[in-house]
Amino acid sequence: MTQDAFFKLTYGIYIIAASAESKSSAYLGNTAFQVTAEPPQIAISSHKENDTTALIQESGYFSLSVLKETASLSTIGLLGYRHGKEVDKLASLNHYYTKNNTPVVLEDSLAWFECRVKQTVDTGSHLLFIGEVIDNGTIGEDARAMDYRFYREELKAYASKNAPTYVNLNRLNDSIEVKAEQPVAKEKSEEAFDPRKFRCMMCEYVYDPAKGDPHGKIPPGTSFEDLPEDWICPICGVGKDMFDEY
Repeated sequence: MTQDAFFKLTYGIYIIAASAESKSSAYLGNTAFQVTAEPPQIAISSHKENDTTALIQESGYFSLSVLKETASLSTIGLLGYRHGKEVDKLASLNHYYTKNNTPVVLEDSLAWFECRVKQTVDTGSHLLFIGEVIDNGTIGEDARAMDYRFYREELKAYASKNAPTYVNLNRLNDSIEVKAEQPVAKEKSEEAFDPRKFRCMMCEYVYDPAKGDPHGKIPPGTSFEDLPEDWICPICGVGKDMFDEY
């Protein structure tokens, strides 16, 4: 069996949120799809260990927000790689609550849906929630919706360990690696340039010195060892000490 085949499947990137009583949480998911038109129903796959999963089970409602390509890395890192027990994920995000007390995240989103759970299917590690859409809306910005290809190839981010599509990078075939572009400019000589890549042990973001880090204003041609000591992972925010050679 080849892992390459699974990467031919297409996914979007979504924010799934829910609340029960005084607790709210959200996470970044890539498994959501419309299953019927009449009535409109959407299915999501949620890991049993996610805080949000328990809130969906308790409340019977969830919201889904469609993430845009220009979403900030801080939003992605917060929702994709931070645990609800560590931080209040919604505190710093633009959101509101529906009349059913369902949180809807507007931050970095293009559209949203509120769903009432109609069926729950236990798939082993995940619960498949099938929800009827009871309200929705668009946020109005003319932008592209983020998909998993963009998330993986452009942002160099990978699915978190609770995602249905998670796979240890050590198992991936070399053929799916995104080839680095040639650097536009180099401040160091060719002899001094260290081409080694380093991977974040938290979110598996790969720092490629040939590309640098445009979000952190690190130019192409900057070796990992030459990154500032206060440089942090653009996806999850950990320091250089959380990276190992890829």
